[in-house]
Amino acid sequence: MDKQLKNIDNNISGNLQISENKKMIVAYGNLATTKVKEVKNFIQDYLNENYPNKFIHFNVTFNNFTVMEHGEVKGDVLQEDCEIDEVKILWTGVVPISSLSHQNKYKLVNPKNKERINNSIRVMNFIAPIILNKNFEIIDGELRLQLAEENNIKEVPVIVLDTTYLQENTLRLALNRSSEFQRWNWVDVDNFVDDNPQIQPILEPLGLFGRYVLPESFFTDTVIQYKIDPFNKKQMSYNQEWGLAKWAEIRRKQIEENLEKKKAQKKPKGKPKISLFDLSPKKEDFLPTYDAEEELKKFNDKWKDIATEISAKKDEWSKARKEELGQEWQLKNRNSRAVALDKRNVFENQLKDSHMFSNEEIDFILEPKNLLKYRDMNIEDIRDDLNLTGEE
Repeated sequence: MDKQLKNIDNNISGNLQISENKKMIVAYGNLATTKVKEVKNFIQDYLNENYPNKFIHFNVTFNNFTVMEHGEVKGDVLQEDCEIDEVKILWTGVVPISSLSHQNKYKLVNPKNKERINNSIRVMNFIAPIILNKNFEIIDGELRLQLAEENNIKEVPVIVLDTTYLQENTLRLALNRSSEFQRWNWVDVDNFVDDNPQIQPILEPLGLFGRYVLPESFFTDTVIQYKIDPFNKKQMSYNQEWGLAKWAEIRRKQIEENLEKKKAQKKPKGKPKISLFDLSPKKEDFLPTYDAEEELKKFNDKWKDIATEISAKKDEWSKARKEELGQEWQLKNRNSRAVALDKRNVFENQLKDSHMFSNEEIDFILEPKNLLKYRDMNIEDIRDDLNLTGEE
């Protein structure tokens, strides 16, 4: 190609690079020539002839140079000296997603995060640029590519870098990991969310809440897509909320039914479309908010009242039972030792009142090791047991 370009313009200079992957060819660089039209047509014809079944993106600029002092010429095509670890941007632009291939190296896609991020893409139909190497392999942006495909976005912004193998893999780790260490100025975040409640359906699934919280009906999809697959070993290695999954299944069914009803209804003609950013929820649309300490006190008081009621009913039943057995009802709170002593005294009196035991036998029955045996037996059975013991 160099010789053919020289045949067109012997004084042509600059830099021309061609990057190729399985689906796409990108030509980029900067050329200085007096025959721009002829050179451009030749390059395009060359690409069409040599790469007939690939999408071709032509991004060559012409005569984009600056003449400096002492006749020095600088421009995009000149290879300036740089540090050994410096990564240069080769090209930025928009490409069809069909020209990109998926790259799952190092990082796995979190389905929950994917669904949360998808809310904003559904509304704004935009994703951040995908970072590629010169072979159009993804360095950063695998999740963004997946979401673009699912939302039927045909073209995506990209940044193509000139990297070595070591540099691009270092960037894969650094770019993905660095976003996990973000710190937020929550005062500014909270104020912005509070001032713009119409964007809460996008921000709340990402954990960015305002002073007031929207109900689930304001969201396109959050936990509604939660499903449990018993055959998914990876998912089943974590605790799953089966009740929540069932709720999500019911809600999905309700949503499908509502969509079918809407499709059956005739849409009014001429009704203007309204942007999400022009809508603001009314005060009554928000969920009620509560003071946490006050609610906790109410909760504790409620269960104290319930516990008191249960204790009162238990005492009422126990009192009736005691009176039925001719025993004294405990009218005031005492410690367990006092209660045990009272029971021992009641049992001793029952033994004496029966006139069936001598004082020595009563002392024997009331010994701690024997009391465990005799305390739940009726008087006649105790007498029979002592007789048998005496015979032995």
